[in-house]
Amino acid sequence: MFEYLYCFTADAVAQEETGFRPGARHALILWITAPNQDEARLRGADAIEKNGWLLPQIKRGKQVDDPDLIGDDTLRSAAERALKEGSSIVIYRDEIAPDA
Repeated sequence: MFEYLYCFTADAVAQEETGFRPGARHALILWITAPNQDEARLRGADAIEKNGWLLPQIKRGKQVDDPDLIGDDTLRSAAERALKEGSSIVIYRDEIAPDA
């Protein structure tokens, strides 16, 4: 079965092994390969949790047809890594405010 590349905005709560303050919520950009968007969401939540995060909330997402068109070097590199490894996560360093 052919797999496509998907990109999602997400957030999750850090645990100690992430290197971020435990309990802090951070924004994420999630890159996942999957045969469809529903499967990508499931795999995405699993990838986030396997990387030491709790309570993943996967939000908006879309299929990405050509990662070479991604202008940001960090995001393009993450997309390319997901194509090779199945998933990649970009973590925003700043915490999301508790009242956000």
